[in-house]
Amino acid sequence: MTNYAADRHSAFFRRNLQAIGTRTEGGLSSLDALIGIPLTPVAIDEAWVRHQMLGQPPEVALRRFRNLLMMALIERDVRGEAPLEEVLGAITHWAEVSVRHALQVAATELQEQGRTLLDSRGRPQDMLVVGMGKLGGGELNVSSDIDLIYVARDAGEEPRYLERIARRLNQLLSNVTADGFVFRVDTRLRPYGDVGPLIATLPALGSYFHEQGREWERFAWLKGRVIAHTGLAPFDSTRGDEQQLMQQVVPFVFRPYLDFPAFTALAKLHDMIRTEAGKTESRRARSDNAGFDVKLGRGGIREIEFCAQMFQIVRGGQDPSLRERSTPKALQRLARRRLLDESDVEQLLSAWRLLRRTEHALQYQEDAQTHWLSDDAAQHAAIAAMLGMSASEFDARLNDARNHVARVFDELLAPSRMTGFEAAPENTAAQASGVATSPSASPAEAPAPAPESTDAPPAEAEPAAQSPAAHDPESQRRIEALRESRAYRKARDTSQQKVEHLLGQALHFQPGPESCGPTALIGRLCDFLESIAGRSVYLDMLIQHPGAFLHLLRMMAQARWASDYLRSHPVVIDELANGQLLEPLDIPHWTQELREQLDATVLAGVLDDDGRPAPDIERQMDAMREAHHGAVFRLLGQDLEKRLTVEVLSDHLSALADAVLEVTLERCWANLPRRHRPDPQFAVIAYGRLGGKELGYSSDLDLVFLYDDPHEDAPRIYAQLAQRMAGWLQTRTAAGT
Repeated sequence: MTNYAADRHSAFFRRNLQAIGTRTEGGLSSLDALIGIPLTPVAIDEAWVRHQMLGQPPEVALRRFRNLLMMALIERDVRGEAPLEEVLGAITHWAEVSVRHALQVAATELQEQGRTLLDSRGRPQDMLVVGMGKLGGGELNVSSDIDLIYVARDAGEEPRYLERIARRLNQLLSNVTADGFVFRVDTRLRPYGDVGPLIATLPALGSYFHEQGREWERFAWLKGRVIAHTGLAPFDSTRGDEQQLMQQVVPFVFRPYLDFPAFTALAKLHDMIRTEAGKTESRRARSDNAGFDVKLGRGGIREIEFCAQMFQIVRGGQDPSLRERSTPKALQRLARRRLLDESDVEQLLSAWRLLRRTEHALQYQEDAQTHWLSDDAAQHAAIAAMLGMSASEFDARLNDARNHVARVFDELLAPSRMTGFEAAPENTAAQASGVATSPSASPAEAPAPAPESTDAPPAEAEPAAQSPAAHDPESQRRIEALRESRAYRKARDTSQQKVEHLLGQALHFQPGPESCGPTALIGRLCDFLESIAGRSVYLDMLIQHPGAFLHLLRMMAQARWASDYLRSHPVVIDELANGQLLEPLDIPHWTQELREQLDATVLAGVLDDDGRPAPDIERQMDAMREAHHGAVFRLLGQDLEKRLTVEVLSDHLSALADAVLEVTLERCWANLPRRHRPDPQFAVIAYGRLGGKELGYSSDLDLVFLYDDPHEDAPRIYAQLAQRMAGWLQTRTAAGT
């Protein structure tokens, strides 16, 4: 018999080694064949097809193949032949295969009974199976539950048939027999959990998201994806159901704006994760089983996942390229967007790999869903040996990894992490909080606290000395005009309170010597606040990031144009909130980021004629404008800080315009019907200020379009291309021009 390395480390492996030799024809040779090859999806599919030829009942075939696959993975991993990506990919793929197979068995059994799935209008319908959590993200661990949600178009003429299929699927996968189980199935992530219907219908799901959906459910659905369907309805009908599902899921998970109002809920989740980790470790310690939960503990896997998902929830609506289900890929995207420090991301990724490998080593031992690494030296030595390390090396690396993760997690919601600015010190505008004072208010009165829903500075902070604008009649007249404005009066009470809070801060701000006076600043600020009075996302952003608001006041005081630009394009506040305002603008990097963002900006659940996600042209045009406005605002910020000469500023603005034209040409050509070549024979010639690389903030673009193409339809094709480019550049959308 072959000597297996896993035989020394896994009781599960030892038990099943003898069983497969007696229960499964050719079991040992099948095991050796799987051990000898990388377990890719293709390899697993081929091995599964061969295994089905043994003619075993589905309950038996699924379990015995699962045991073979698990044993092969354990052996390959212990030998050091299977990288982490192979293990995660193999388990995830097998989960998808087994769900599809079990679903087909259940659907076939229903058909053999003369039953069919019909919607309320008598049309054939499918039941969709949505994989959630690590299954949706392609990161299942070796002894993981699978989180499933069952979705149908509607309850149909016979709702019990849908439930019958779902329950049969659960039995095929979860029931424990002499051969074990396939996967433990958890359906509690469905609307209303255990007390909700087992099958979620599309109308009910949409209503639930709109009326009842909670913040943690946005995290859950972030990774959700359809992994199987019954196949009982025409393909186009099923694809339509999938499209409708995603059209409901995407706006629920990703708000169509920078979702800074979610920070309050995210902060609660952040605290809950840390609190639960402490409770778990304290409870274990009291039972003489001290140790570390690699999933839920301080510096564990859950904290790494939160680091990625928090930014995705807040920014994924504006930047679709962040809508990545895989944790490592999501972290890498955040590094590319400079939303997390590259060094922090490297440490998080390294820690994630070590923790996931540790998790697998723990689960290999008994095929148990455990994440607990006790302080027992013998267990540490055993786990270290499975990972190819000494016990001392393992302990040192694990402690370092946990400390790195805990540090990033602890800093995640700190003002300096989210804004790039340290929180303003006491006795500054950014620390004073409250409502704007009236002319009769006493200068010694502390302003009232900000609304509780914000992350405002503490109410007990000492206010700074008020600026002269606090008692200037013209400033007070302008504040009263703001309060009487239509935008302010239409805003919700909470939004009005937030406006008053920001005014209270501004009345303690002293403009610098090269700035406008306090009265002029209050006028500019009132114009700006009037433009965003009904848009709480921007108010929340400024209140939750006082250092960024202080910088905004400084910019407004330095230049009227900056104030006007902010009023016209309030989305650029994000450049203050993400801490990148004063970082040098790397145009090639910015252009590549823009391309990635546009590539990811697609219509939810809609496919084009080639089966690829269809582009959302309107949203792509918005995304380009928002990216351009943000880049111009960054240059303006650096200009006001005297970090750019006039010549360098013109070079940057000209290079930015060149990049926008280049990407616009690419997008318009790609979406042109009946184009006759992969790349256009087309040139954009710039003259005037852009031609001389002397572009200013508000310069027009003087352009000429030329083509050199012998095709007989070239005049019509390139005229259409030029018209589309002009439309992309000139059309006023929700994001401006």
